[in-house]
Amino acid sequence: MAADAQSVNWWTVVASSAVIGAVVNNGISLWTRHRDRQREAAATRERQAYARLDVAHALEAFVQRASAYLLALHAALAVESVGQGDAFKHLDQMRLAFEFEPEPVWTDLPIQLVAEVRELSVAFAVSYEGIRAVFAGQIRNAGFYELEAQQTMYYGSLAAELANRIRRDICVAPSALAVDHMTYFDRGIDAARQEYLRTPEDVIMLPALEARFRRELAALPPSDEERLPHEVSAAVAAGRAR
Repeated sequence: MAADAQSVNWWTVVASSAVIGAVVNNGISLWTRHRDRQREAAATRERQAYARLDVAHALEAFVQRASAYLLALHAALAVESVGQGDAFKHLDQMRLAFEFEPEPVWTDLPIQLVAEVRELSVAFAVSYEGIRAVFAGQIRNAGFYELEAQQTMYYGSLAAELANRIRRDICVAPSALAVDHMTYFDRGIDAARQEYLRTPEDVIMLPALEARFRRELAALPPSDEERLPHEVSAAVAAGRAR
């Protein structure tokens, strides 16, 4: 009987050990899979962050090209205003395009960001085609290049804003160059706003920019509407900063 009892106890210990071992092994396996998933998620987040940074860099490259093109436009318009030759001839070889080289890996990006970037690109192309349609057949008309200047600073500013937001979302400092270019665009937009406020019926205005000015003015308190153009523009800028 004692031998039988010892045999039973031994098998009980063995069975218990097997159960405990299985539980431990399962626990280790679950923990390992959990750690693997964590590492995979971290790797995915890092890959997506780099993909977002690539898009920010592409937007900033467009911003730099836009800034250079806007400077050339302003210089040509200044030369044309004093009647010194064909001021716009060299601009025909400098057309600004909203394109990415190399193309981002769109599938690594949040779908909302993809939608915003592509919407900006399409809007820029549609805007340019609209300007061409308005001045069809009018070779090197100053009004065409004035609208191009407005288009360049408007979409350049939007691209810089989006690039800065992408950097902020992935905890990367903004590009100092992009900030400088954005300041340049905003000064031009502010000048266009003041001109629009002075003579809204006479000034040629990019439709998207005019729509923005209308929204900004509609958001001002009634007391601000009677101010001088530069005061209204300052109030609008202060509101955007807030």
